[in-house]
Amino acid sequence: MKSAIGVICAMLLAFAPGTPNFSGKWSLQQQGRNGARTASILTINQAGATLSGILSNAGNPGAGAFPSAEIYGAKVEGDTITFYVWRGSDKPAKQFYKGVMNGEEINFTVTGGPVPPNAPQTAQPSGAATQIVAKRAAE
Repeated sequence: MKSAIGVICAMLLAFAPGTPNFSGKWSLQQQGRNGARTASILTINQAGATLSGILSNAGNPGAGAFPSAEIYGAKVEGDTITFYVWRGSDKPAKQFYKGVMNGEEINFTVTGGPVPPNAPQTAQPSGAATQIVAKRAAE
């Protein structure tokens, strides 16, 4: 009985007022190839500091877009979420996401990822940080 009460208390504290809840669907708009805008959907399930989820392409999968990717290493610390996904098919590479929740938005900094197509053989995975804003999508 004591352990059940402890679990309930821990769950209540995990979602105390002021603690952000990242659960839900988030729409990410970003610059794609040749200046085209691409859309992705980030679906997050949160239980306390434990997260799971999928980052999926909402655009045309035939246009060189990435398929759905499971998120790994997901953590929540205060209003900050971090995770990574694997990108690329020939030589997969980690792409890291670090986001800060601000109301109904998450401001992400994205780094890493696969070598761009048609890059020289000696090219490294893209390391330049990209800023992406995710907006909570209607369920």
